Amino acid sequence: MSLLMQLTDVAERGRLEPITGTINAGEILHLVGPNGAGKSTLLARMAGMTDGEGQITLLEHTLADWSPVSLAHRRSYLVQQQVPPFAMPVWHYLMLHLHDKQQTSLLTDVAAALGLEDKLSRHASQLSGGEWQRVRLAAVILQIHRQVILTGECCFSMNP
Repeated sequence: MSLLMQLTDVAERGRLEPITGTINAGEILHLVGPNGAGKSTLLARMAGMTDGEGQITLLEHTLADWSPVSLAHRRSYLVQQQVPPFAMPVWHYLMLHLHDKQQTSLLTDVAAALGLEDKLSRHASQLSGGEWQRVRLAAVILQIHRQVILTGECCFSMNP
């Protein structure tokens, strides 16, 4: 397997002790720990959303070396909570996350896999919390499709 991400002494004072490790392509990594242990903090660091102690490389380049657009093409990040955009149809919200706007079949496939076909014409602000969480999961899948997806308790409030 090829090296995807390397973490070297990644830490957050008072929240996260230094962590060193590697993530290879195709691996699934679970961060398990009590509330407040630093799992979300580590995910934000791995996504390049925050700075701190230690170094993180993605495809052998430090996260700081990537432009925001290039980084967004190589990883996606689903935070625990996000307020839905006001009065934006789900279809339009998902289209914002699709790099190739001609690949609408990918969007419909992902929507079908997550049971969202009947939600595509609805406004995001009209969805339940669990429905909105599924839309957000679809968005991160569309953003990066088969690269690096970082999520924090993405299924916690999700409706079946």
